[in-house]
Amino acid sequence: MPADFVNYIRSSNPLLLVRTYEEFRALNRFITQLSQVKKKSDKTPAYQTYVWSLHGGIRLAEIVDGKLRIGNTAIEGTEKNPPAALTWMEKTAPDNTVLFLRDYHPYMTEKYEKGQSIIAKIRDLVRTFNAQNKALVFISPAMQIPSDLEKDITPVEFKLPDKAELLTVLKGVCLATGARMPKEAEVDAILDAALGMTSVEAENAFSLSLVEAKKFDPALIRREKAVIVKKSGILEVIETLESLDTIGGLENAKAWALIKKECFTPEARAFGASSPKGILLMGIPGCGKSLLAKALSTAFGRPLLRLDFSSIMDKWVGGSEGKMKLCLDTAEAVSPSILWIW
Repeated sequence: MPADFVNYIRSSNPLLLVRTYEEFRALNRFITQLSQVKKKSDKTPAYQTYVWSLHGGIRLAEIVDGKLRIGNTAIEGTEKNPPAALTWMEKTAPDNTVLFLRDYHPYMTEKYEKGQSIIAKIRDLVRTFNAQNKALVFISPAMQIPSDLEKDITPVEFKLPDKAELLTVLKGVCLATGARMPKEAEVDAILDAALGMTSVEAENAFSLSLVEAKKFDPALIRREKAVIVKKSGILEVIETLESLDTIGGLENAKAWALIKKECFTPEARAFGASSPKGILLMGIPGCGKSLLAKALSTAFGRPLLRLDFSSIMDKWVGGSEGKMKLCLDTAEAVSPSILWIW
């Protein structure tokens, strides 16, 4: 299990990487966590936190009344100047400063005229930052770690929203639109349908469902999730009406499915029964492997995600690994689900 973000900072890790499309959600969570670390002397926050972006420059970021507030005034000379962020951290920022760099990765490649210089500068700063307890946190959906920094940057896990976070989003949509909060029995199905989305995607899906169906419809939310997942080009959400009754033969497989589907019930979970982990199907084309995958989705009442392994391959170094991680993270966020690998 990866270490907690705050523990990485407190142990003086100078370079961290958070891969996510949800910049604001990541900033809000991590800066909130850092604001709760207090100095022993006067109980004030132990860390100063700042955010850099290309057009915004470096701005103070702090938690005020439980909400993230990013200052309106940038530190002079840091707008539209990626190298200036490093210079400020080296020469001006006090000890115990954490600077979150939004979408900094384009300036660490050969396509940027100062890219190699920036990488070299970061390498030079690693030991200094370690001693001063300063940290650079790269937040990006697509950053590939430069080979020169491979041993210095620590990736930080940041998962898609869980049910508790999606429930907060749902309540926010109800508050903003004046819609009735669904009954408790309905909420679980709605949140299940939204698992695997970012908070913004879930908010948009909830709002669209209200417009189209005048209610929060899990089927409509799943439809939107299918569109979103398909955009990645790796996974595809398959809607199917196939059932175990449409399969001829495969009696052992069907008997297994009828037993295992009970493991998804609340009673089984309360008892501690484990859900099925997976099955390996082998056979000639046309013998029912794909049909069984679709039927299991119906039998278990769980979404079916299809992974075509040819879509994982990438021409760039690290690209295939990055796609695989995105695939597994999405599948885990949507779980319990059926991942159909072919």
